[in-house]
Amino acid sequence: MSRGSQRIIFSLFAALVFSIPALPVHAAMFSSYMGLGSAGQQVTNLQTILIDEGYLHATATGYFGSQTQKALGAFQAANGLSATGYVGPQTLSLLNQKSLVIFPAGSSATRPPAASAPSSSNTTGNATLIATLKAELALLESELALLLKGSASGVVSTGSSGGGGGSVSTTIAPVVSNGGGGGGSSSGSSSAPVTPAPTLTISLNPATVSSGGSSTLTWSTTNASACTGVSGLTGSQQTSGSQTLSNLTQGGTYTLTCTGDGGSVTQSATLTVTAPPAPPSPPSTFRTFSVYSGCAVPSTSAGTAFYVDAVNGNDSTGDGSQAHPWKTLQTVINTKVATNQYRNGTVSAVHTSGPIHPGDTIYLENGNYGDLSIQGLENSDFITIASAPGTSPVLTYLGVTGAKWIFENLTIENTKTSAYNTLVLLQDNATFGGNNNIIFDRDTVTSDPTALTTWSLSDWQTKASYRGILLDKGDPSSTSNCIAVTNSVVSMVANAVNIGIDKTLFDHNTIDGFGDDGLDYDSNNVTITHNLVTDSEDLGDGNHNDGMQGQVGRISGTSTTYSNIIIDNNFVARQTNPNLPALGGYESSFQGIDAFDEDWNNLEVENNVVLTNLWNGLAFSSVHGGTFAHNTVLNDGTIGGNDAVGGNPDNYQTRLVIGATTHQGATTTNVTVQDNIADQMIVNTTGITLQNNLILNYLDYISTSGVEAVVNNKNGSYGTNNVMDSAMHTYLTGFAPLSASYTVLPRSGTPAAGLGASLSLSDVGGTGANSANAYAFARPGTASTKVGTGLLSQLASAAGSGVSVGFINFFSHLWVAILTFFASLFSWVRL
Repeated sequence: MSRGSQRIIFSLFAALVFSIPALPVHAAMFSSYMGLGSAGQQVTNLQTILIDEGYLHATATGYFGSQTQKALGAFQAANGLSATGYVGPQTLSLLNQKSLVIFPAGSSATRPPAASAPSSSNTTGNATLIATLKAELALLESELALLLKGSASGVVSTGSSGGGGGSVSTTIAPVVSNGGGGGGSSSGSSSAPVTPAPTLTISLNPATVSSGGSSTLTWSTTNASACTGVSGLTGSQQTSGSQTLSNLTQGGTYTLTCTGDGGSVTQSATLTVTAPPAPPSPPSTFRTFSVYSGCAVPSTSAGTAFYVDAVNGNDSTGDGSQAHPWKTLQTVINTKVATNQYRNGTVSAVHTSGPIHPGDTIYLENGNYGDLSIQGLENSDFITIASAPGTSPVLTYLGVTGAKWIFENLTIENTKTSAYNTLVLLQDNATFGGNNNIIFDRDTVTSDPTALTTWSLSDWQTKASYRGILLDKGDPSSTSNCIAVTNSVVSMVANAVNIGIDKTLFDHNTIDGFGDDGLDYDSNNVTITHNLVTDSEDLGDGNHNDGMQGQVGRISGTSTTYSNIIIDNNFVARQTNPNLPALGGYESSFQGIDAFDEDWNNLEVENNVVLTNLWNGLAFSSVHGGTFAHNTVLNDGTIGGNDAVGGNPDNYQTRLVIGATTHQGATTTNVTVQDNIADQMIVNTTGITLQNNLILNYLDYISTSGVEAVVNNKNGSYGTNNVMDSAMHTYLTGFAPLSASYTVLPRSGTPAAGLGASLSLSDVGGTGANSANAYAFARPGTASTKVGTGLLSQLASAAGSGVSVGFINFFSHLWVAILTFFASLFSWVRL
């Protein structure tokens, strides 16, 4: 096109702009993008269209709020667009089309300001120019249509017009600016609106996990209408959300792509999964074990470690390594231990090609291994069966005949529906021989470790194993010896432990919850030290319970002599758990440490504490050569046995009794009883040295003239410095039976100093032992709380400050009588 033609076209275009009012105004109606927070005339126009179309039910305010956004989304969806609630390019074009209907030409409400009219000199121009313009009108109309169609996207023409050197530059995008004439100059422009690009944030928390762990994938977007998983995530996803990733075994990358009017965005988050931690390695050396003096001591070397896993092991493909363990413990013992076996009097090598040898260790992973029976396997060095580090394997029964076995940190528990006769049995038999050098350390033997305060009498009678641990020679000619039970717990069994094998050490154990006897002993060379024996229940079988009892009259009409027994530093208390049920309707009767059968040579009973409710707190007869020293024997504040409540004028009746004869034995001789503290003391046999004892209110003894003497409630010194003192309980640190608190260390500067047991209460019991400090229990007819409030608390305080015990006893009996009266009244009312 010639330069003159260009001028003509531009002049015609200018004339049309200034003088043709019929051009539609929608090209300038909507020129920018809008979203939440936008404001102005274009928002008003948008709201007007939405109101007219029926999507917005409100007045046009000129502010783009949440109602406008919701209405716009519905408008977009109805017109086949993504319901983003945001005015982008596609929505802008649609709105300009709608404005042709809503805002027709000539409507001034939303039209741009009108351009000023040209001057009169310009309207009366050259007639030739007008004719030329008319001639080219058809071509101009077509070009103008193209101009208007592309007005939203760029520059369509430039030109100049005369008149005093003036110039004009116009960019239609899409608003038309114009000017010229009179020597002035003008320029106008409007940039194309920019569509905001979508953003995406994606993260993993945590980004690093151990194998089998979990992580949470979270993402959020702006300006996005849809998201799709690329890797790690699959399919369409919401524009914001989260997923929990569980049981992760390997890492990976999680990628998401999200799109909107402004384009698309892709982001990733990477997960790292670390290998599971290696199982704890077994110790390279063992800790030392305690054994009876003179018995075999295990080496501190751990030997080779083998593994059995009752859950994940495999007997066929396993090799006993930690990575490939065996499964069945009994099969391992029967087929893989290269050792010697005693059978019917003959010892022979067995399983010589087996991988396990004396000195090695078999570690058990978590799981239930059922019954285990070791029959006649005699090792030249100790083989250990132990829990793997950090595990708690369970056996349901353990029976052993053999030599040099260690059982460490195992649980032997009756998990079956019926009760066992015995949970751990070491017993001679003719086929497989006896037991020598067997060690139990840190083990738990129980019918149910959680049932102490919940079992009913029926539960005890049907669920409790009859014995926890039975060590039995079988016959007097047996050569079994050297058994050690240390740092272990025996609970919830009728008879907890029986020691019937010579050279047995029973040290630092807890016996907690039993129905007949805590510990019976009927063998030679036995050491029983630093044990806690407590929480006795009456099972209604007619037996009186004993904390520790020597022999139970097994051999009728004949006397068996047991020698070299040490019972030292033990704490024997009828009850320490405040919630122990009174199954027999009252507190269980309980004798402390005693022996009423057989003869006892060289018996040493020292530094023990006995707290119970019967006469026989510490009682031995037929003792030949023995020492009873530094023991503390006290009533625990209740009345038990055959005494009715309030029937005895003196609650404090628990006794230390030494002398006379057992059912089968000979008269006691050559015994020393000294430095003890007891409520009552009966030592009325000649041949006993009685000296330096502290007694509360009753003493029956042989005087220096050889005559039996009885002293009842008379303070003073008798015999060789044996002192009766009614304030005796106040000389003990924290001893307050009326508030069920029993701390019995002698106070310095009192007559009790240097007497009684001086053991630290934290020095008794094995793993899981009760805290041996203050003990409490609920008396019958009261709530399950300590008896330590009101009058009883005041009386206990008075006892601590040295008030007369006689005064305390008076109010104690008065209080018991009151409780008894109201209990009887309550029973009568119920009837």
